Amino acid sequence: DPAKEMIVRIDKNNFIVKGDTEIDELEECLNIDLNPNGRYVTVNGLLQHLLGRLPKKGSQARIDDILFTVDEMQGNKPVRISVNRSD
Repeated sequence: DPAKEMIVRIDKNNFIVKGDTEIDELEECLNIDLNPNGRYVTVNGLLQHLLGRLPKKGSQARIDDILFTVDEMQGNKPVRISVNRSD
């Protein structure tokens, strides 16, 4: 059931992730180190750090060639985030 999955691969460069997805899981999918000092446990924590504030719908943040876009919020927490890798 895709609705229950933490990471859904759309194609080789595009994913939909839940905000509480662990960074380690996403790093494994993307084969990249997003969290070199290990300070963040979830995608939401990393996003908040990158933005310097609480994310909101439409917020975008980038690490190297990876773009995070907040697609859906539940209260003040992102619950659905697009992750796109540019070629």
